[in-house]
Amino acid sequence: MAIDIDVSDGLPSSDNNLFGGSARSAKGGRQVQGIKDVETMTIILATFAAMTAFIRELWNLFNEPKYRAILVWLVVILLVGMVFYHLEEGWSWIDALYFSVITLSTVGYGDFSPTTTVSKLFTMVYIFLGISIFVSFASMLAKERVSIRMKRADKAQGESKG
Repeated sequence: MAIDIDVSDGLPSSDNNLFGGSARSAKGGRQVQGIKDVETMTIILATFAAMTAFIRELWNLFNEPKYRAILVWLVVILLVGMVFYHLEEGWSWIDALYFSVITLSTVGYGDFSPTTTVSKLFTMVYIFLGISIFVSFASMLAKERVSIRMKRADKAQGESKG
């Protein structure tokens, strides 16, 4: 896909061909290349498929009472963090949620950090409570995954004997 950008006004030309080929503006602006190769699209589709499967597994786990509580706690702790950082730090809702997720997942990019004393104290408690819940959630997913693989292996072994 080729997108033509007229450098003089910075806006895309109206004669773009979004389905391949090339287009140039009447003013002779330079051409910018977009997603063009099959490998990139394959990676994007595979990532989307994996995310869809993960969300489907989470939904199936949510339907089982023994997993529902930890999923609810995870959502609650993320929402508490999001609301707190939005109100205390003045961050947008998405930035506050982003910070909550990267903090509890221990990624911590460092692009956001608490600035007030209250936020710093909250964050210390939030990390200890939230990481405990997050690790329990990750452990639950791992155990369920092992359980599914064991069931598949037992089923395959039973079919090969029968």
